[in-house]
Amino acid sequence: MARLRYLTAGESHGPALTGIMEGMPAGLPVTVEDIHADGRRRMMGYGRGNRMKIETDEVKILAGVLPLKSHKVALYMKSKVSGMSVPDSVVERMKKASDPKAEGIRLCVETIERLRHIDGVAGVHIMAPLWEEKVPEIVQRAGLLPRPVL
Repeated sequence: MARLRYLTAGESHGPALTGIMEGMPAGLPVTVEDIHADGRRRMMGYGRGNRMKIETDEVKILAGVLPLKSHKVALYMKSKVSGMSVPDSVVERMKKASDPKAEGIRLCVETIERLRHIDGVAGVHIMAPLWEEKVPEIVQRAGLLPRPVL
């Protein structure tokens, strides 16, 4: 059984603290309310001192998306990357594509469009290792411009 590992980055008392759940099972339903419930439990006195009783935290989920270059990449992500969800239909679509790279970008854009309608998802992190030059195209095609003002 895979272990869960929780990583943090950022400022615990600043504008943002990033939490990364590594090894999270794909498809496990987690809502913003689930996370807020744990935050409320913390406010009841778990931890050191009284500061946690006056702090209010708001969770925002940032979903990671990856443009696929080929069906082999899709198969690798599906079988070797913990917590990665790659449906068989995506692998098949990539396998049948006459231009797999263009199809991978289309799939990435479609995924971003679906994520925009999921309650609690505040944004996306486009991960394109060794294919960074495609990120502006994905951002433009997914309608992510102009960037929101925070």
